[in-house]
Amino acid sequence: MASVVVIANLNSRKNRKDKRRISQLQKIVQSDGTVFPTRSIDDLFTQAIPFIQQHKPDVVASDSGDGGLVPLI
Repeated sequence: MASVVVIANLNSRKNRKDKRRISQLQKIVQSDGTVFPTRSIDDLFTQAIPFIQQHKPDVVASDSGDGGLVPLI
């Protein structure tokens, strides 16, 4: 099974409106993945990126809303 990391922007409208969304995302990835709820770029650099560099997941997904920038890797 693929390992998955989901980076969730807590400032996006859909995440602000639905407080259960993060737990729903974690249920989707189950034990095969991790969801990182982030509020700032600092959260991304101090939490998610070090985890990704260490564990090298098969999939990195962004739940960032319209303002998200998703580079193709």
